[in-house]
Amino acid sequence: MIKHFIVKFLLPDTLKPNQDLLSKFAEFTQPDDVIITFNYDLLLEQALWKAGLWSPQDGYLLGEFNRNLKYDHSKLFETQVPIIKLHGSINWHEAGIFQENIQVDLSHPANYEPYFEGLNIDFGVRQRPREFYYDQYLIAPTFMKTYRSKYEVHLVRAACDAISKSDEIYAIGYSFPDADSFSSFLLAQIPAESKIFIVDKNADEIATTLSKSYGLKRNNIKNEQSNIGDWIGGGFKFSAYENYLETQHIMNEMLQISKNRSIKHE
Repeated sequence: MIKHFIVKFLLPDTLKPNQDLLSKFAEFTQPDDVIITFNYDLLLEQALWKAGLWSPQDGYLLGEFNRNLKYDHSKLFETQVPIIKLHGSINWHEAGIFQENIQVDLSHPANYEPYFEGLNIDFGVRQRPREFYYDQYLIAPTFMKTYRSKYEVHLVRAACDAISKSDEIYAIGYSFPDADSFSSFLLAQIPAESKIFIVDKNADEIATTLSKSYGLKRNNIKNEQSNIGDWIGGGFKFSAYENYLETQHIMNEMLQISKNRSIKHE
């Protein structure tokens, strides 16, 4: 029942996202970027699909379509920005005799509207709407995660490989709580020389943790204590971070002036 209501709540026709911000974020990404997310919804992939950067055929780095569906293959293209969804997705469900594979759905489970604009599907004989129960593959957002299934292990390896080879990492809207040991494991894969950009209301605290606990260079970390919408709408600028640096510079100058005056007085 929990899975059912999560899927129902996050279906595209239920959500009312800011399409302008999503489009801007898609433009911000570049080929060969890799997105790692714990979200279940389809907002990122739908935005990247429209931008021609992501395709459901290979964009999840696993899974296959329902072979009984007919669709226009000419609409598909090679993914340039893959999305690794470590908690699963509302359009995934387990398939196969032993439930060891993931099948990617292309349409709404109740009304059969395509998830990805322009990728029209021919069902042949109309199937009975799959309103109850949505059996999509989801990992509950708890701290106790096993990641023992074949496809879960595959996703973990893909995420670790992407992080360990990264030159730049953007951590957006996730606070990395101490109790989430799996997130800590992922952070431990960050190369020492990587440049890190943090956008979160707790960005200062996260930056300190990354520096002290993981040995990452503080000078390589830019932390923007802001919400995602403001950051995207502001042109992806680290304004709060630049203001912080300017304030620190002014304070250092004032301290130096005070120190010089003290020396002269002596």
